[in-house]
Amino acid sequence: MKISLPQKTVCKVQFAVGEFDIVVHDKESLTRKIYEIKHSKEIAPEQYRHLVDEQNCSLTERSFGKIVIYRGETMEVGNVHYINVEEYLKTI
Repeated sequence: MKISLPQKTVCKVQFAVGEFDIVVHDKESLTRKIYEIKHSKEIAPEQYRHLVDEQNCSLTERSFGKIVIYRGETMEVGNVHYINVEEYLKTI
């Protein structure tokens, strides 16, 4: 991902409990997108539990997009965007 996004900072963020698989920081827009990567085709609340953890999110930044990349259909659940991995890869 870093190779395709050289103008952005890409990293993994770990907390005492949990982690964000990928965080992409855009220095120009001053925003961050947080990604969870799952191998499932199904949607389940435990997949995005770290994305909705207020303490972890406030430690990371105020403005961000919450994204789960998985093998199922692209859709939105609350304010979490589920993106099909094949569709996502075609956009980068």
